[in-house]
Amino acid sequence: MPKPTLFALLPLLSIAATAQAPGPEWTLLPTGGSEPPLRRESPGATDGTHMYVFGGQSGNSGGSRLNDLWQFDGQVWTQMTANGAAGSPPARTQAGVTWDTARGRLVVFGGNDAAGAALADTWEWDPNTNAWTNQTQPGSPPARRFTSIAYDPNSTGIVLFGGLDSSGAHLNDTWLLFGGSAWVQMTPTTIPSTRRQHHLVTRPDIGDVLLVGGQDASLSAPTKWRRDVHSWDGAEWTLIPTTTDPQGVVANSATYDEARQRLVMPSGNGGTPANQFNGVSEFDSLTNDWVIRPGLGYFSRFFLAYVPALGKTIKVSGQGNLVPTSTYDYQSVVPAAAPAAGSGCGGMLLDSDTLPWTGRSWSLTGSGFASGALGAMIFGFGTQSTPLSTFTPAAGAGCDLLVTTDSVLLLFPAGGQANYAFQIPNDPTFAGLGLNGQMLSLETSGSSITSLTSTNAIAGVIGAL
Repeated sequence: MPKPTLFALLPLLSIAATAQAPGPEWTLLPTGGSEPPLRRESPGATDGTHMYVFGGQSGNSGGSRLNDLWQFDGQVWTQMTANGAAGSPPARTQAGVTWDTARGRLVVFGGNDAAGAALADTWEWDPNTNAWTNQTQPGSPPARRFTSIAYDPNSTGIVLFGGLDSSGAHLNDTWLLFGGSAWVQMTPTTIPSTRRQHHLVTRPDIGDVLLVGGQDASLSAPTKWRRDVHSWDGAEWTLIPTTTDPQGVVANSATYDEARQRLVMPSGNGGTPANQFNGVSEFDSLTNDWVIRPGLGYFSRFFLAYVPALGKTIKVSGQGNLVPTSTYDYQSVVPAAAPAAGSGCGGMLLDSDTLPWTGRSWSLTGSGFASGALGAMIFGFGTQSTPLSTFTPAAGAGCDLLVTTDSVLLLFPAGGQANYAFQIPNDPTFAGLGLNGQMLSLETSGSSITSLTSTNAIAGVIGAL
């Protein structure tokens, strides 16, 4: 369908945008000191509304293996199962931990036990019963530590890659866990290189799992540092070529910021030119390349998870110059938003397909257009609530103009739908600007208007990546 341009609106954007706004920053969260006792060396996980921390090794150095479970709701940490509680998995560190989205369970595999031996057991925690179940069966992956697991949206199972086996050898095997208990070794055509301390990260919107980071410590630097990116589609690994390298690839953690469509991998070791990296490496899903951002200082071996319900990446515990027992979040100071506002009429609906970030395309789709109708895309910096019957008696009851008419563009719907997308300038001065959108449907007979209906509005706020 033909796409009108938004050239007429961009000068208005330039006039309206006046304040300089940064991208994401770290913020210390007030939790009332409810954090888990200091620990390190295992990843965090999320069920979409909470962050979970399981086990790890106590303290900043030395310490003992743990097996307690903690839950964070964005304000307070709650201990779900105590350290040493009966029925819990054996204490461990360097384990694979993830959330099984399909089954609604926290999954733990392998790690290093209290005696320093590699484990090969599979456990799951049920939030409905607050109970652990040992799901270990014959045919599980061999014992290992420093592995990584993640929910695979294609197979609806859990994918595992690599790690360090009981003999100290680096691995590059791929396994899938089905139904919480049945492991199957996969035989992909392309196999990423051997590694440990890497990260598997689910991208729900893309429908894959990314493999990033890690090292093969049997090799010399810089070869041992793994800076490649691979995508798992449920059956095969695909190398994603990049032009920029991540700066910290081990002794850290990674998660996927769904709102910004970026994998977030803070701090850690193994970067260039310095071994200890103070910033944040972000892999952008739209450009398929790394972006290096400033950070808050050096920290390592921490627990990390992006919690969609909070719209934040949460970090707790670990080592480094952040207060390690405190909880921090990482999010854009000016986050993008596109909530629906008001209501449409005549069965019309407007959805925001993407979020309006600087440097990104913002896409809106309207539905409910009658066959043969023309459409109008209206953008405004302000809002109103003016009945369309003010302009024509052909407007239906409850049909209102909800946004100011700073820009009106012609649309040609097809199949009952119309889409409009435009590129927001890659300029942080646009961040924080409110831009409202609405679509109208116009039916005519000869020179007469026979019907005028409207969608709801979208109250957009341009965010800074």
